[in-house]
Amino acid sequence: MRLLKPLPFLGLAACCFGLSPAQAQGLKTPLQQRLAELVSRINQPQPELMAPFAPVFREQVSASSLGALLTDLRTRLGPCRPLALAPGSTPSSASVLLRCERGIQALDLSVEAEAPHRINGFFVRQRYGELGE
Repeated sequence: MRLLKPLPFLGLAACCFGLSPAQAQGLKTPLQQRLAELVSRINQPQPELMAPFAPVFREQVSASSLGALLTDLRTRLGPCRPLALAPGSTPSSASVLLRCERGIQALDLSVEAEAPHRINGFFVRQRYGELGE
């Protein structure tokens, strides 16, 4: 009888939870870093609202429109944190679920492929359920 060598914890996390070994070690990809910045802007107004957004995004969405959207999300959902991240159609995009105080919010996010990896796409999808009301 042949026994398999146990997987190291990081390999197990990568295998079973869809995380790369770097993610399992806590190293953030540029997409994850920009997601964290976006979530911080949803949770609390930031002085440099448009800082993480690429020029192509800024050309299409005004600061006032983005501010209104983030205020609406903050008001409807309460504080949020990333819950799940699924790869998108490109290596620099993802579908995201946010776990918020009053619901689960789906969104799509993409960043520039090259540094400084600013957000060039942000689409709010459907909201799932009511939590904690």
